[in-house]
Amino acid sequence: MAFFQLFFLSQNIPLFSFFSISQDSSLLQQTRAFSQNFTQKDIILVEKNVTGNGFVMIPSILQMEGISSAYFFNAEDFNRADFSHFERVFFLVEKDSLDTYGTIPDNEGLVVEFSGSRLTDRTLTGSLAFPHLSPYSIFNKLFLIQ
Repeated sequence: MAFFQLFFLSQNIPLFSFFSISQDSSLLQQTRAFSQNFTQKDIILVEKNVTGNGFVMIPSILQMEGISSAYFFNAEDFNRADFSHFERVFFLVEKDSLDTYGTIPDNEGLVVEFSGSRLTDRTLTGSLAFPHLSPYSIFNKLFLIQ
């Protein structure tokens, strides 16, 4: 019983409530819904900035759903990779990173948005402040390559 009282009281202290925050909690459901558009004969190449956070990995979630996917970093690798095992090859790229892959026109492709909330730094204004959750939206483009 004392444990529950201590736990309840600790939630009144900002430091302990900070540890109960979950960022990117809706990304799993969004990625699962996104994966419903593909088959096991497809592969999705994912650019590193599609979530806006290099630590949040969409290919892992897609592979849990049975969809082949991999991170894609280098535009020259399009010509080097062997995609003969797949019927369709898709490329998911963050909209602001399109210039990196110069051969892809911005006016084509399907817009894919991932959104949620993440911890952001708060500037200290004379008193102690903890990071807080802020909403974000990342707009991506999905292209059929092959």
